[in-house]
Amino acid sequence: MNNVIKVLFCASFTVGLFLSGCQTDDSEILSQNSKKAEEVKQNVSNKTSPVITKQHLEEICVNLNKSFPRNIDANTIAFKAECGDGKTLIYHLQIIDVDEKNFDVEFFKTEMKKRLNYNYKNATAIKPFRDNQIAIIYKYYSPSKKLFAEFTIK
Repeated sequence: MNNVIKVLFCASFTVGLFLSGCQTDDSEILSQNSKKAEEVKQNVSNKTSPVITKQHLEEICVNLNKSFPRNIDANTIAFKAECGDGKTLIYHLQIIDVDEKNFDVEFFKTEMKKRLNYNYKNATAIKPFRDNQIAIIYKYYSPSKKLFAEFTIK
């Protein structure tokens, strides 16, 4: 995996973790190899982000999908990533272990949209996406696999 793809893979995986409020650093995401992790941290925090092409996004999605399904938190599983039009990264997530009848969808939508927008605008690891004007779409599915929320963040 070349350097640009490492940085973008790390950033895109971090996007998934941030969406549910998980806090981690890039070294935990990539590996325990401190040299590699430090290289990624330096590239991500660098003021000039790498240019993200559609090919980069496609490679990121292939690598993310190899690691899915993955628990994001106790109630969320990321199960698919896809590249949109070359300027969009799409995450498919399923909420698990919740009572669908009593789940407050409107509250979830309001709070999650605030969190996703805040993280997109402020997370260092997402900087390459912001700098390249890449939108991130989060699609949330119920335990019964019905789409119930979709957020486009840019």
